[in-house]
Amino acid sequence: MGNTSLFVMIFVLGIITLTFFPFSLLVLLFVYRYCQDMRVVFLEQSFKIQRTILGLTYQSIHGSSDDILGVFLYGSSNNYQVRIRTKKRSYIIGENLREEECAWLAKEIQDWLYYHGK
Repeated sequence: MGNTSLFVMIFVLGIITLTFFPFSLLVLLFVYRYCQDMRVVFLEQSFKIQRTILGLTYQSIHGSSDDILGVFLYGSSNNYQVRIRTKKRSYIIGENLREEECAWLAKEIQDWLYYHGK
């Protein structure tokens, strides 16, 4: 009798999980896609890239402005991104942009670096 009730409980939990899992997955995808934010801050000698979801920081990167080798555009057909290349690695900012937006962002960063002695 005990095994039967355990089986029924596992079966019911399985049905509930299968019923609500696709909805939960859609909610998570929506939150990831539309509720995330990125901030890029340039100071005299450093830069910071901070990514958040629903106001909670999940990634914070700090680097030296002197380490920046260049700012580059990548992509095609309205799916462009800006990459900041440093001596150690590349950082992607501005994803899924139109070419004009991407070019503007890259130029603003390059101008800032130029006028601040980089």
